[in-house]
Amino acid sequence: ATAVSIYNRERKLVFYNEAFRELWGLEPAWLNTGPSDSDVLDRLRANSRLPEVVNYPQWRSEFLREPDDGSERDDWWHIPGGQIVHVIVEQRPDGGVTHLYVDETERLALESQFNALGRVQSETIDSLKEGVAVFATDGRLKLHNSAFALIWGFDDAFLRDEPHIERLIAIIKGRFPS
Repeated sequence: ATAVSIYNRERKLVFYNEAFRELWGLEPAWLNTGPSDSDVLDRLRANSRLPEVVNYPQWRSEFLREPDDGSERDDWWHIPGGQIVHVIVEQRPDGGVTHLYVDETERLALESQFNALGRVQSETIDSLKEGVAVFATDGRLKLHNSAFALIWGFDDAFLRDEPHIERLIAIIKGRFPS
């Protein structure tokens, strides 16, 4: 669902996809008139769909500036209302420019929730007096608490390297006489 807009060498809109129109809430009739990239940004600003900046004309000029070396540029826009959009600008061989917009709001929110859940899980497991170790399907240690390290005498740095369960078993067996 990447939103795409393509501008010709005169910086007039020559292509947009439905994702672009929907992301920014722009009318097809207006888009089909071939507005300039500057006009599109002005419309987005009027609709509160751009990051809030102190000096908009300067920000717009900087955003519309062609990359010096022809490489792509990217930016992250934090839109009022909490939306986060990853913006990629690519110079085209014909002198035009392509803008790609990826709405990352939901992905970043899910990632934040996942990380928070992981922190809560780690804190909960670490508060137990019993040793806890969790292994992935590949047999590598993925999660452990401090009691596990203390009971078996493992160094935290060693455990952070996610040793394989067979290696841990071999070390533990070596600590007990046969």
